[in-house]
Amino acid sequence: MMGKGKILMICGGILTLISTYVFAWYAVTFNYFKYYNNGIGGIKNFTNLFLHGESYATTLGVPLWIVYISSVLIVFTLISGVLQLLALKKRILGIVGSIVPIFIGIMIILGFSLYPEWILYFQLFGDRNPLISGVFPLNLEIPYRSESLGTYSLAAGGILGLVGFYYSKEEIF
Repeated sequence: MMGKGKILMICGGILTLISTYVFAWYAVTFNYFKYYNNGIGGIKNFTNLFLHGESYATTLGVPLWIVYISSVLIVFTLISGVLQLLALKKRILGIVGSIVPIFIGIMIILGFSLYPEWILYFQLFGDRNPLISGVFPLNLEIPYRSESLGTYSLAAGGILGLVGFYYSKEEIF
């Protein structure tokens, strides 16, 4: 029988995976092109970080090592849902897999609200060519907000995983 901790970790992992790869976190229009930011864009831009890291650093106005640290954050973001699901066997993976989506969600929400220049850092997840235009990634816009519903569901998946990790302390794996 599965306890509530395992169920919450499974729900958190699935929600994080869906939020990472299906939903758009936000969409911005830049030079007449609409960029959708989500995990698919992170996959597409990952090799560009190493091939054209200097141009990213110049565009963002940061040192090159910041771009390389951002690539580590991209990797953890892309695998965070899988880490949450693997936490059913190794509990420590649940913490790592849960904190990263919470961090990304909060940074995007605060970035739009308090520091709009932070959003440039998240352009590393940007994708100008959606897989299916207008359908995938699913961009559920929130009225009077810049971020989409995918940002909140990403953070909610991380919170579910973290709560599931807490409740799983009493359970025997």
